[in-house]
Amino acid sequence: PISVENMAIVITNGTYYICLNENGKHRKTEDINKAIQYDSINQAKKYLWAHQDRKTQGYYIYDTEKERVIWKQVVQRKHRSAVTREMLYKQYDGRCQLCGKKLTLDDMTLDHIVPLNLGGADRLENIQIACFACNQLKKNILPEDFLNRVTNVFMYQMEKKCRHNLQWKCIKRLLKTLG
Repeated sequence: PISVENMAIVITNGTYYICLNENGKHRKTEDINKAIQYDSINQAKKYLWAHQDRKTQGYYIYDTEKERVIWKQVVQRKHRSAVTREMLYKQYDGRCQLCGKKLTLDDMTLDHIVPLNLGGADRLENIQIACFACNQLKKNILPEDFLNRVTNVFMYQMEKKCRHNLQWKCIKRLLKTLG
């Protein structure tokens, strides 16, 4: 690890950062200024590989200068039985929880509401059903980021198609006051 002024590679789960306490032991902190700054991705990976346990589950390597994720751990997913899949299907009334489309049991996919590589748990409370298209569109982003993505696509496409339409102009103005 090197000084904060020189580098921007940290290990985080989006809320906490890996830091060293007064005794030199690894801990977590919400203060990015206390985070260990790594001088290479490989150095940060070595830390994560050496500490693969529940304490680092959901942590990833982040570049604070470029404001982007550099590397995420591969998270093993639990296999869900046919009984569990059917229970989830019934729980959500067979509807994609992202677009509302009615699905068949064979067509549904399982979606982690909070993605595993962003700290989400591989438990039933964090799983919803989704159609394949929505699951692919959402990928590994948080629900609020998914909503923003869909909203931006909708607004752009409507603007492209209907920008001269008076009804669209009224609806667009209304939507802006709600958002």
